[in-house]
Amino acid sequence: MLHRSLFACALMLAGVVGFASSAKADTTEVATFVGGVTATCNVELPTAGTSTGSLTADAAKTTLNSTTAASVNVNCVGGTLQISDPVQTTGTTSTTRNTATLTLAGKTLNSPGVGSGITTLPLANTDTGDAQINMTASIATGTLAPDTYTYTVTVTATPGT
Repeated sequence: MLHRSLFACALMLAGVVGFASSAKADTTEVATFVGGVTATCNVELPTAGTSTGSLTADAAKTTLNSTTAASVNVNCVGGTLQISDPVQTTGTTSTTRNTATLTLAGKTLNSPGVGSGITTLPLANTDTGDAQINMTASIATGTLAPDTYTYTVTVTATPGT
């Protein structure tokens, strides 16, 4: 009788193990998730300073130079930054030699009119914050007429891919 009970228990145990083994034999499926972070670049009002700089004429009255830099806040990780030459919007005498320089995180970016140096600045993770912009405008001959001279400089941030 004891042998029959042991045999019956062995058969039940074998059945349970066999069932458990067959339960493990099921196939599996893999769920895949795809997504990402969209690159964004912003050039905004500065967190410190002002977005308006000031100009002063040199002693010969042929050149206007920045005496106070304008600032913009750059938030563009992994993208690129460009700056335009200053565009004159007011002032009696037309200036023709207009250049700008932007400084951000110890790096300098020149407008195309500078003729040398970096004109497109690749931005790393640490290249964000307030950028300082200085400019110069001059004439080839004569002197600048007394007036208020205003210029705009465009800063463009382009997201990376």
